[in-house]
Amino acid sequence: MGNFWKFGSIARRSLRTGLCAVLCIAALFMEMPAGQIYGETTTIAYNGMEIIHNSRYDGYTISNGIDVSAHNGEIDWAKVRAAGIDFAIIRVAFRGYENGALSTDKRAIENIEGALKQGIKVGVYIFSQALNEQEASEEARYVLNLISKYQIELPIVMDYEYVSGTNGLKGRLYRAQLSVEQATSAVNAFCRTVTDSGYIAMLYANKNMLEEDLNMNGFEYKVWLANYMDNKDIKRTEYQGDYSFWQYTPTGRVDGIGGNVDLNFWYVDESAGSIFNEPLGEPISNGPNGEIFYQNESGDLYCTDKDGNIIRNQFIFDGAYTYYFQQDGTAMRDRLTYHPDGEHVIYFDSNGHEVFDNFAYVKQNIEGNPVDDMCYFDTFGYMYVDVMTYDAAGTNLYYVNPYGVIERNRWFGFSDGGIGYANADGTLMTSQFTYDQWNRVVYMQGNGHVAKGLIYDGVYYYHMDETDGHLIGTFQ
Repeated sequence: MGNFWKFGSIARRSLRTGLCAVLCIAALFMEMPAGQIYGETTTIAYNGMEIIHNSRYDGYTISNGIDVSAHNGEIDWAKVRAAGIDFAIIRVAFRGYENGALSTDKRAIENIEGALKQGIKVGVYIFSQALNEQEASEEARYVLNLISKYQIELPIVMDYEYVSGTNGLKGRLYRAQLSVEQATSAVNAFCRTVTDSGYIAMLYANKNMLEEDLNMNGFEYKVWLANYMDNKDIKRTEYQGDYSFWQYTPTGRVDGIGGNVDLNFWYVDESAGSIFNEPLGEPISNGPNGEIFYQNESGDLYCTDKDGNIIRNQFIFDGAYTYYFQQDGTAMRDRLTYHPDGEHVIYFDSNGHEVFDNFAYVKQNIEGNPVDDMCYFDTFGYMYVDVMTYDAAGTNLYYVNPYGVIERNRWFGFSDGGIGYANADGTLMTSQFTYDQWNRVVYMQGNGHVAKGLIYDGVYYYHMDETDGHLIGTFQ
């Protein structure tokens, strides 16, 4: 899990230089609001600030991190790592608080690559000013496009806050005066778009925003709390909701960064087995290269490498089947997705197995929407598109339309202009007379197409309409 400060027995404590945390042995109990119980303390070495953690995190590993943007200037990430920083949440984009335009942070890529090179875990955020679900989803897609080639282990964050000016709050989000329901809908839209792409979503907001401007009841995603302790006599947050990260000061100092920097805690329940607090479940099989496959009570599949690290954003072959483990560590299941070449579509079935040389009933399309489609995937796992194919026995013929879906239980048009009929099981009606949807006689040829023009069965000639193939007359 990197270099963490962990509360508990003396044997699990560590003293570090730079942003070193000195952990108190005794829990601190004092006057507190109802529902709030406070426990261990972290003393920040550079200024002596003593931060008191909620007792719900007793026994958790508490990692120290920063969040940065272009405003922090050029960063020496090697020095940052040596100072004891284990994670960084990096701004990659922002929406203008006046014009509403989306822009990329000019140091986003530089910071991501610099942090990853030093083994620092990375999450990313966008400064949002989304006024509705459409803008929020647009922001999420903008971020996902920017980070697609990087190993982003920590959440994708929506930084939702008002802009502070010399005369108070300002900016398009503040002026919009959204209702609690409208603001919450925008946040949920951002998070849904992120999770639908296989990443962990998180909301960043300050204590006031969380308590007054958003409805956090039943909120399904992770929360990054901003609640500064600099001017408090007793340095503890009184926020009573759930949070996984806590930004506790904007005036931190870390070697490698000039000036102030935001400092954060990340609370990790290592006993759950996952850095995202999602239990791995029971081991079910082993891979050829020391991998271990797990399945939890929800049916989610995980895989760890030979060193025990959770595998993410990677194809894994277990000796019999190919899986794809997503950003959150779970195997993709029941879903179409793009092959890494960005051109071909592949499919993972309900067991997480990539389908090769076979038909499959697809339950989600590539956008993640529910469907009930029948498709075929070739030797490379690529979806057939706009082709006719036989089953393994070579007896039944099928047509895969231009959308990759096998036609079933209807009359349809081939891409070459022909007309065909597919039975409920997808097999094409061939080599027989039948009635079309207007109850007219037509003849289905061996290639599944309605015959047009003159045909002969060895006894009679049949004159079929040149346009739609219906029978006009017969003669010998």
